[in-house]
Amino acid sequence: VDCSQCSGSSAAGYLGGDIDGTATFDFSVAAADRVTLIVNHKNGDKPSRYAAVSVNGKEQAVAFLSTSHLSTTGSSAVHVDLVQGENTVTFSRSKGWGPDVDQLVVPQ
Repeated sequence: VDCSQCSGSSAAGYLGGDIDGTATFDFSVAAADRVTLIVNHKNGDKPSRYAAVSVNGKEQAVAFLSTSHLSTTGSSAVHVDLVQGENTVTFSRSKGWGPDVDQLVVPQ
């Protein structure tokens, strides 16, 4: 979706909902570790939007706080276990809509 506040002027939108939309990020790290990923997102709804965040097949539910307006971005933290080498993070939602995901910040 268009997002002038987002990196690259767009975000992965339509997560979940009627189309069961997903967004996947692949990246590599030098060593296995428990880290805090920062998810830059937007959620113009007043209540939190939820998404399932799956890291290498291990899924957890995460609440993404309101950013007050669809043109405003925010960030949420997710604690995950990464493996050495390639890692895959997938955002989805089985009921309702998830947030629009702009960027995933991975500590190195």
